[in-house]
Amino acid sequence: MDTENKKGPIWTKTAETIVTKMKGQKVLLPDNLEPVGGTPDYFKSIKNHQFKIVSYIDANCGVCIEDLIFWKKFMKETPIKRDHCAFIFYINTFDKEEFQKNMATTHGFTHTWVHDPNDEFISRNRLYDKRLQTVLLNKNNEVVIIGNPVLNSDLEKLYKKVLLF
Repeated sequence: MDTENKKGPIWTKTAETIVTKMKGQKVLLPDNLEPVGGTPDYFKSIKNHQFKIVSYIDANCGVCIEDLIFWKKFMKETPIKRDHCAFIFYINTFDKEEFQKNMATTHGFTHTWVHDPNDEFISRNRLYDKRLQTVLLNKNNEVVIIGNPVLNSDLEKLYKKVLLF
């Protein structure tokens, strides 16, 4: 049996179970954390958006920073109406000022994000596997899609299909 290989049948069965269980479940968005950069009252302005894409990124992992590059491109290339979908990024970084400066100057990423130094988003929602640390939520913060489209082009297509109806 394949107990170690997360791409094998055991992971597939586990992922299917998690996705089925999470669909329609409410996701808790920590509101005690500090927004950084972008528009200061961004989070107040998104309450009435039909959808929210929420993604956790561990910025202490060099490869994981590439996720933000993906999202920057996704936001730029996906013609989503302005008030239709909001993007919320919970980011764990040791030095938020340095991270903000580096992302803005090096990668042109200036979107508002949330400093999550203690992984509150992950802990509150028990999303410990990187493949499941992105969710598409409806207006009531209920899961429509769970899974990281950075890691799966089929998921990226599914996200776009739902958002562009």
